[in-house]
Amino acid sequence: MMCFERPRYFCGHLLTDTDLSKEQRYVIEKHKLYHRTLHGHGVVCGLRLTCDPHCPGHILIGEGYAIDDCGNDLIVCEPLSFDVIGRLREQGYLVESEPPDPCKPPEATPVCKVRQCFYVTVCYQEEPAEFTMPFVVGCRPTVSECEATRIRETVRFDVLAELPRETQVLDDLKARIEGCTKLFSEGAFAQALKTHAADLTEAISGQASVEKHKQYCDIFCELRSSVLP
Repeated sequence: MMCFERPRYFCGHLLTDTDLSKEQRYVIEKHKLYHRTLHGHGVVCGLRLTCDPHCPGHILIGEGYAIDDCGNDLIVCEPLSFDVIGRLREQGYLVESEPPDPCKPPEATPVCKVRQCFYVTVCYQEEPAEFTMPFVVGCRPTVSECEATRIRETVRFDVLAELPRETQVLDDLKARIEGCTKLFSEGAFAQALKTHAADLTEAISGQASVEKHKQYCDIFCELRSSVLP
């Protein structure tokens, strides 16, 4: 979890690129935090997949909006064409046979199981845009030849044979809660509770016997030692 800190401006404050970048980062990370914890991830609307009628092996991804598991906005503002067959070929998922030799007798086609289902995924990426020369005062040397004045938020498509493992913000909390509940169902503490159930019920119900005072103390010491180092 990120700790947040935003710039504080005042009259006469000398602003630098660090101050302005920190303010941008503050807004961006807060926005992503809201998405992760309140909205989750997935397709919000649009992003329909259809065959591209003009390019064989391509698909068209329609306009739409989604949120990834980091909280980034995935926006497709206009239909995009994606070479899905070319990407399958690059990753080795597409097995293509050589053209038959007309001088040889036809061979029987071997029976083999080939994966037919793949997943089209979308990822967030940033691209620098609109480059310009940095302003230099006097005769000082330039810091760099060219700097981007914009960061364009785009997306990148890919094809996977298996979906990536889903991660949720509450997974860690869920695991910790399950670990606490296992304390009463598994291990030394749970076994001690079962073994001394009658004596414990007697001790905490107001029916404890004075003669069994040491026995009660030994039981609680055993329980304590099973949960504390």
